[in-house]
Order: sequence, then structure tokens, then C-alpha cells
Amino acid sequence: MKHLDRMYNYIDIQMNILTPITKWKAEYLTMTEGLFSQKLDQTIKSGERLELTPDQILTNEMLAAVVIPKMNILKASSIHGSLRTDSIKCFMDHGGIGTNTAYVNLHQSIREFCLKHGLPFYEPGTGIGHILLTELGAVSPGDVIMGTDSHTTTHGALNTFSQGIGGSDLLEILITGKTWLTVPPAIHINLKGKLQGYSSAKDLALSLLKKFGLDFAVGHSVEFTCPLDFSIASRQTMANMVAELGATSGIFPFDPTLEQFLTQLQLERIPRPVTMGSEAIYEREEICDLTTVIPLVAKPHRPNNVVPAC
Repeated sequence: MKHLDRMYNYIDIQMNILTPITKWKAEYLTMTEGLFSQKLDQTIKSGERLELTPDQILTNEMLAAVVIPKMNILKASSIHGSLRTDSIKCFMDHGGIGTNTAYVNLHQSIREFCLKHGLPFYEPGTGIGHILLTELGAVSPGDVIMGTDSHTTTHGALNTFSQGIGGSDLLEILITGKTWLTVPPAIHINLKGKLQGYSSAKDLALSLLKKFGLDFAVGHSVEFTCPLDFSIASRQTMANMVAELGATSGIFPFDPTLEQFLTQLQLERIPRPVTMGSEAIYEREEICDLTTVIPLVAKPHRPNNVVPAC
């Protein structure tokens, strides 16, 4: 397997990555289409089926619960040689520290597997994988990221296409070095204004769930535009919660707010930001006035069972 040979300081490389992408008639592409067009070096439109290698793979206890046993059954003794060891990271963040014997054994199986194959792994208690992945510099604009967690969509906050996958999907990637997907059509949500008082991005997400329901974005990516003062943490919250709307991915634009955030990081890959084409075609477009969002809570047992917090 290949190994990471360097990290990138965003300040040092930024002048080389901000050239507008015109090669694939980007003005007619959604961010989703533009991202895959850039990755495969050809014009890609929604509905096309692609085979590719993700830039970054995130996994967790699913590795031991599903993937390792299946690799043993298939007698697959190694991971595909085209994959970089740093491109597969395992965060043991779902089961706690020694909560029961089953989890202790599960975590030990992960340690042994990762040590055998030279994969980075992070012990229980280290932190939440989706936040750590960004802090480690493993999320760069333009990436395709896949993870064995439905909320892998979180990383779309940094202008990536990020999708949750199952254990069998990860197994396919580890053995063949590739996976396939169908490029989803996009829904555009334009966030306008500014959140007021104690309202937060989580309240905004709950308001969308209340308004649109759990199947609003099934089979779609959700692409956001937002004010510059809509923070990266707020974008991560919204990208995370598109999973509850049924979306495949949630993507925010590359803008000065994201650019400033990147200056704080050492990145594993050179950013390849994508923008929303001025003539891009969306299946649906919605406008959300942030000034109208109030504090909300979701009652059991569905995330769209939303009521005012007070």
C-alpha cells in the first residue's frame, strides 16, 4: 500500500488552486456534477454511474462487525495495493470505552487489523470521527469521501461530496480499490439572512425536517448557498443533518469563510474546490430565511417530530 509523503499548508498552495474550472462547461454543472467531473477529468452529469476510488475513507466499529469477518470468509489477506494507508482511517467512537465485553473484543479486533495493514486508528475516547477527520487535515475541498456512518455527509461542509456507505461497500473498496455510485441529482437550498438570538444551525436543520419531512431528499444531494457569516461549525451541522432528510450528500460552497478556516489546517491533499454553475439545473430550489428560525426540539421517536423548545 502507498503512504502519505507530505502535508500541505493551505497558505502556501492557495494561489495554485483558485483558478476557475472551465474545462467541463462548469457553468452548467451543479457542485455535485462539477466535483465528479473534476475528479474523473470529463463532463459528468447526474444519473451517470461511475466507478472510482474515494479520496478518503472513514470507518468505525463497522470494520470489525462486518468487514473483517467477511474478509476472513473470503480469505482476503491484504488490502488492495492501490489504496494509500492514510486514506483509510478508523475511529472507535461508537461504543465507548470498555462498555461491555463485546465492545472490548470488537475494539481489539480493529486494533489488530489496523496494525496488520498499517492503517491509522483512533482509540475510544479520542473524539468524534467526523470532527477529528477534519482536524487531521484529511478533508479537502473537492474530495470524494465515503464512510461507514450515515452522517459522513458532515464533510460536505468543506466543499466535498461525502456519502455514508455500508460494510459491504467498504469491503468492496478494500479488496478491489474501487466502488461504484450513481451521481445524484441536486436540490438547492439558499440560506438567507442571519440566525437570531439563541437559534442555531441545529434549529435550522430541525425546521427543515419539520417542513419537508424525512424523505425530502432521498436519492439527491443537497447543495447549500449561505451568507459568509454562516460558520463552518454551522455548515457541519447542516451537512450532518441532511442524512435525516434522506440525502445522499450535502455540499456547501467554497468561499472566503471556508478559505480562512483552511488556513488553520495542514492538509493531506491539495484542495480542488468546486462552485455552483450559474446555469446549473436543480430538481428543486428552496429559500430559507434564517431570521425566522426559532429554537426547536425533536420529540421521540422521529427527527421530524419537531416542536418549539419553549
